[in-house]
Amino acid sequence: SQNTTIGSLVAGSRGAGTRLDQLNRPSGVLLNNDGDLIICDSGNRRIQLWSRNILSGETFIGYVDCRQIFFDELGDLLFTTNKNGIFQFTWQGNKNVTTFMRKAGGKFPPKSASNMSLSRTGNLYVADSGNNRILKYTLGNDDMDVVAGGQEWQSSDLAHLTGPASVIVDDKGALYISENGNNRLVRWTVGAKEGVVI
Repeated sequence: SQNTTIGSLVAGSRGAGTRLDQLNRPSGVLLNNDGDLIICDSGNRRIQLWSRNILSGETFIGYVDCRQIFFDELGDLLFTTNKNGIFQFTWQGNKNVTTFMRKAGGKFPPKSASNMSLSRTGNLYVADSGNNRILKYTLGNDDMDVVAGGQEWQSSDLAHLTGPASVIVDDKGALYISENGNNRLVRWTVGAKEGVVI
């Protein structure tokens, strides 16, 4: 609440561990409409649901190197992994479906998809650090488009990206990208052929 200077523990206890009441290097968290937490427990290679006021989690996706999670506009769960790219988890009645969103523009599927951002129009932008590019995925379509970077080699040229670690998108569609490899932040406007250092 406002004016509170001391936090309260809502998930995890007694240090890193593998028990259901413990976490190990959590890397992402969401709050659903019921007030429950959905947590990327990356050190344990699982995604957990922590119901409100419950002191342990429930693993509902296991054996994934989860890095970041989002809800899309349909309420499906999107998450990136360390190695294999992007997955979509869909609730379909009593059956849950996990889909590997592998297709992408260019020669390579997503590799080391480190971060993603969902625009107000429902487009998903992915920092594909392993391929030095930003991908745009329109929900409901099969393919992704390269919208920034995309070269195989590392370069400090503003027309290229090196190890993009994160991306956010503003209301006008401009992308703000942090590059680990070039130690800089750049802005790419819609349709631009190169970025601008900010």
